[in-house]
Amino acid sequence: MAKILVLEGPMSGEQFDLDKEVVFVGRSQGNDIRIRDDAVSRRHLKIFSVESCYFIEDLKTKNGTMINDEALDAGFARLITENDRIRLGSTVIRLDGIGVNRPPITVEEIEPHASEKAEELDPPKAYRGEERRSRIFKEMNFIYDLLQPMGEKFNTKTLLEKVAEFVFESYPRIDRVSAFLFDDEKNRMEEVVSRSKKKDDKKRSSYTKAILDQVVQDGKIVTIYLKADATRDGFTNDLDTLAVMAVICLPLMTGDKVRGAINIEGFRESNPVRKEDFLLLKTIKSLLEMSLQRGSLSKASENGK
Repeated sequence: MAKILVLEGPMSGEQFDLDKEVVFVGRSQGNDIRIRDDAVSRRHLKIFSVESCYFIEDLKTKNGTMINDEALDAGFARLITENDRIRLGSTVIRLDGIGVNRPPITVEEIEPHASEKAEELDPPKAYRGEERRSRIFKEMNFIYDLLQPMGEKFNTKTLLEKVAEFVFESYPRIDRVSAFLFDDEKNRMEEVVSRSKKKDDKKRSSYTKAILDQVVQDGKIVTIYLKADATRDGFTNDLDTLAVMAVICLPLMTGDKVRGAINIEGFRESNPVRKEDFLLLKTIKSLLEMSLQRGSLSKASENGK
């Protein structure tokens, strides 16, 4: 069973079971878990699970909540891993046994939604021969265009912009695609391009950083498939009206280091990409990694002069 471990503070050493889908944490007796710490608000945190993933939301507290020394925006939920240290007041807690550190789910393991299965049973509607040939030609043409800058001086950001545009336009189930590059000076991922179907969509999803942190740590493709609805007391922003959400994050590697990522999100009752389309995404991922590797070698050569 998942637990809350108290690492620091007046209740250091104590632990509590997370035996409900939604658990409230705070100083008052009315909470599921009471923290005897004067710097903790009467009702401080909400911890909830969605499809075996655990999220934390700060309930607009006076002193706030820190995750790994970074402030958690009040009113927004964030995905939590077992490695995260959560500070409320002078108390530090950690979630244990939540299963987040198991090998990431791959897109092949996601069971298609019922509506998607229905599509697959209707071959004329799902894939007509002429449409399929047209799509394959478009994909091959894009790969060719992506390869052209490899033989000349190129800009990785420009390639990422091309990829984001192509992926966003090619898959109608994708609602947002973003590309990130790792900034060595800031020691974090920085967004370089984003396309969204929502106008003026500048606010990042509250769990995006946690997903990127996991990608940087593991260097593996991460897919999270969540089901939520308005009755689930966990989502407090625009996700309230969404029935299904899927996130696919592809790391861009040079050697054993993560140098960037492509993050894909879909908000509907189907996976954002089909299984057969995932091969193209992995091919694009490999080409971008070649670009990053060439850029690293070029920079190393210039520094050695």
